Amino acid sequence: MLSSLSRLSPKAITAHQQFKVFRRSRRLLVGTTNTGSTYYDSQSGMTVPLHDEGTVSLYLDPGASLSTIETGDHQSPSLITTLAEAYETGIAGFRFPEKAKSISVLDPLLVAESLAPNFTLFVPSPGMKTVAYPQNINLLVELQDSREIAEESISKHLANGTQTSVGLFDTCYLEQDAIGVATNVASLIDKGGCSFVWLCPNEDDFCEDNMIELVEQLSYLDVVGPTVKSRLVVRAGSEDLVEECLDLGVNKLAVHNFDKSSLDELRNIIEQKGKRLVSGHE
Repeated sequence: MLSSLSRLSPKAITAHQQFKVFRRSRRLLVGTTNTGSTYYDSQSGMTVPLHDEGTVSLYLDPGASLSTIETGDHQSPSLITTLAEAYETGIAGFRFPEKAKSISVLDPLLVAESLAPNFTLFVPSPGMKTVAYPQNINLLVELQDSREIAEESISKHLANGTQTSVGLFDTCYLEQDAIGVATNVASLIDKGGCSFVWLCPNEDDFCEDNMIELVEQLSYLDVVGPTVKSRLVVRAGSEDLVEECLDLGVNKLAVHNFDKSSLDELRNIIEQKGKRLVSGHE
């Protein structure tokens, strides 16, 4: 799951490490650890939970299809069994790939009813009816070319009390101005909802430095309600990327699978940072 810097030349590694030191020197005001319960947000008039950077949760994100986690004939009972096993290992939720949702037998409602109520299913919003859904279904609205379309989709689902989130899955976001992308995300959050912000490129080949820059810009946003940092779910790419995200205070990571060796490797990285990997049961 995690890669290293071994592919780079010694000169490139040195430059990369120097850039890491520079980045970390900028985030003294971003990555302070806190514990506790809630605080009052004067902008929204709401009492919101404090962001606990000392605990880290994992979410299952198979990417563009189910092939990375599912075996057999792709029937929903197989998926339900897989996700029940993921929950038992501590995974807190699962992102439905768009391709999986197009398979008629993979009904998100059927899957949701068969799993623990605190295991969150993130379902792509296209094609989903504008009705009230169970609290463990969270509709993912992808930020695409038209921010207005995403805003309209979020507003419609919020009117029915449905949980919503925003997703950035196309690598094109990592090639755009990070400040501009972050501003668009902030506009969606201002509409309400957006309990999570998924930053998980579907492609394996993406620039991790650009990814970290976007995480930084998102973390700087001042929005109503919980901080963006507390909403971020970032794909656990290389060990270097995971470490950078933990330093920034991100406490939700997305993984492609949940085999013991991969989870143990992640747990070691998290504990080396003085943090704790928590179970979805907690």
